[in-house]
Amino acid sequence: MALPFIVWLGIVGQTPALDLTEDERRVVLELAEKALKEKDLFKGKIYLTNLEVHRDTRDRESPRNVLVTYYRYEGNLAIFVSVNIGRKEVTKVESEPDCPTCLAPEELERAIKLSRASPEVRKALAKHGPPEKFEVDALVAHTVDEKSPIFGKRAVRLFLRQGRTYLLYAPTVEVNLTDETVRVLESGDQGHK
Repeated sequence: MALPFIVWLGIVGQTPALDLTEDERRVVLELAEKALKEKDLFKGKIYLTNLEVHRDTRDRESPRNVLVTYYRYEGNLAIFVSVNIGRKEVTKVESEPDCPTCLAPEELERAIKLSRASPEVRKALAKHGPPEKFEVDALVAHTVDEKSPIFGKRAVRLFLRQGRTYLLYAPTVEVNLTDETVRVLESGDQGHK
């Protein structure tokens, strides 16, 4: 059964731009950080993970809004801040424990650095070459299994490739960014051991 594919096309001149200027980005982040500090949420190890501009059709005077997403290590907390761009005001702040968010570039960089420095990773990749030889793709790992070593932690699974070809028989590398530990998962290990 084929599903319909719908594309929304705005009429030129009637749809506000969904991109942020550098000045708008700066203002949005200042407002978001101020709101988080007022609610005592902006503390510890915290990263901006996403900015999403959207249009609120119910607000004709100031329809452009931004959803700012942060990840805070303390409490394994996703924090969402809604900002109205035109009014320059925070309209909502919500936090959700154990809610996965995408990685910040700094987190990915740290995960790669930790994995490349790991003797366990070097040993597991010995027949393929040094870890620096490979490009890395990452997937945020999240579990509800309380027995898992990554339960309630910020964890990333790294997949190694050369160009467009993944190392099919190489082990999966799991980096726990909360504890800054690295594990090599052997074939068949889903990370619960």
